[in-house]
Amino acid sequence: MSFVIGGLQRGASPLIATILLLLLVSTLGVIFASWARGFWNRQQQPIDTISQETVECSSASFMVRPDEKHCFYYSASGQAKVIVENSGDTDLNTFRVTSLWADGTSDLNTVTLDLEEHQTGVAWTKAKASKEMPVKIRIDSVDCPALYTIIKTGRECKVE
Repeated sequence: MSFVIGGLQRGASPLIATILLLLLVSTLGVIFASWARGFWNRQQQPIDTISQETVECSSASFMVRPDEKHCFYYSASGQAKVIVENSGDTDLNTFRVTSLWADGTSDLNTVTLDLEEHQTGVAWTKAKASKEMPVKIRIDSVDCPALYTIIKTGRECKVE
């Protein structure tokens, strides 16, 4: 490293150049280590959340009994009503109710039921403009995503 001062060419001493190089490398190392620690912490958080959710959901379950007393289709409004029972030992609050029609279309309705252990609640589907009965109704727990059930409406829902 050399520079010109007043017409004389001078060079930085090897000791100063080495110190500056070490400072630059150390600064870059600290920046990289800080980034890596933050990245690692962000990657670990979802794993902790998933394992906690798995423990909480291991005792969770819900059911819709496959009989006409627990599923009703109202032809006047085009909506179906499903009675959901929390049959597990974990509170389940929010459910996604998806109507599946014969033409391949579907519609989603998110319902908050706040079901404590062994309580029942009513989940409604959205109505299609044609007011036809869905072929199937899928009910998913938002609190425990692995929990779901599918109802075949033709056999399991009472038409009113």
